[in-house]
Amino acid sequence: LANYMSGDNYFYTAKEDFLTSIGYDSTNREAHRWLGDAYYRQQYYALAEKEMDKCVVLYKNVKDSLANIYLYRGMARYQQKKYKEALTDYEQSDKLAPFKQADQVKLMAQMAFEIKSYDKAVTIFTRLSNMYKPAQKAELLFAYFGRGRSYLELKKKKEAVDDLKKALEFDPGNTEVTTWLRKAEALN
Repeated sequence: LANYMSGDNYFYTAKEDFLTSIGYDSTNREAHRWLGDAYYRQQYYALAEKEMDKCVVLYKNVKDSLANIYLYRGMARYQQKKYKEALTDYEQSDKLAPFKQADQVKLMAQMAFEIKSYDKAVTIFTRLSNMYKPAQKAELLFAYFGRGRSYLELKKKKEAVDDLKKALEFDPGNTEVTTWLRKAEALN
């Protein structure tokens, strides 16, 4: 672990040490967790995911840590564009330790939209909009725009128009929101 904390120049040594430790005890959850982290930091996302798969099992009775393990695996899956699986992991993490940071909820909303799970996206964008303060205009624009787009995909014209108009309140000259508002208004 000391080698790992010493920086990128020591990652190879740290990984070898973690693997050696796992060789002595395959249930050494900390070695698996840090090895997964090392793989992630070096952008070996598939290897990081594989280690986090092991960690989900090894940490199953350590609820505080399990939330982080799901989050780490979700991050590795997100980097591989495995959005459906990543969203499932983020949701598991959120269930164990509810997210208090808007960035994590925002990413969940984006993934739900990306995989065309629009009902779920609406719910998450609603939660996101409630996390922002009135002064956070750009963030609120994003949340209402995302929810409006989700409603549009669900063919819910009134809700889409209302949210897109609300988004425009935060930036009246926003051409992208205006374009989608016109599409929503034209919806039959």
